[in-house]
Amino acid sequence: MVAALQQMTGTERIRGPNLRSFKRFTEALPMAEALRSAADSGLILASSKRLSKAFESKEWLAIAYALPCWSGTMVAYVEPGKTFMEGAEKIHSLDGKHYVIHVDPGTRKRYLFPVPEEHLDKKDAILVAEHPYHSLERSGDDFIVCALQLDVIEDFPASRGWYPGDPIHGIPHGNQTTESDPNAVLSWRIARKVGLISRGGVDSNADNRRVILFDTLPSATFGAVVEAAESR
Repeated sequence: MVAALQQMTGTERIRGPNLRSFKRFTEALPMAEALRSAADSGLILASSKRLSKAFESKEWLAIAYALPCWSGTMVAYVEPGKTFMEGAEKIHSLDGKHYVIHVDPGTRKRYLFPVPEEHLDKKDAILVAEHPYHSLERSGDDFIVCALQLDVIEDFPASRGWYPGDPIHGIPHGNQTTESDPNAVLSWRIARKVGLISRGGVDSNADNRRVILFDTLPSATFGAVVEAAESR
């Protein structure tokens, strides 16, 4: 696994079965800095699905001081009811491909996620890449997501509510369900997004821990949790 990660990313990364607080919330970082800090340390940010698993038991208590935190799950989607072709922008000055563009209102910086041509016709879908198989490349004031491995999940919910998580990434999808469904997560979304999912609350409220936060901006600051060989 380590060799495969090194071959794909150019950096040796060590993934383990445990979660470890990498940055406490008192050391909170914006998204780009959290990614850069993890890369510099050769670590892998915990996926949203891995964090969900921790939140289902008392495992989350070991990372409580890092919450809320960035996950390593990078996503991109456009407005409800639109295909990527309709919602993404073709940028000739780059490579002529379509990009989902999200402008952070706090910094006015743009975050761009290229849409593979085979997914342009998909409506109400979300692109997903897991750390460390994605990176941010800066171009002026823009940040461009480069994904080495990419999945697309269809039937991404248009509104906030309880939905089943998909089996690979735990992303809300399909028909709305209820809080009583133990496999459901609470989706909080904004109209469009390019960025990492953030997770976790500052207390032990179970509903807080089941929220998938799509509405946080790249300039927001959070802690960070990594998938490590050792928990401490």
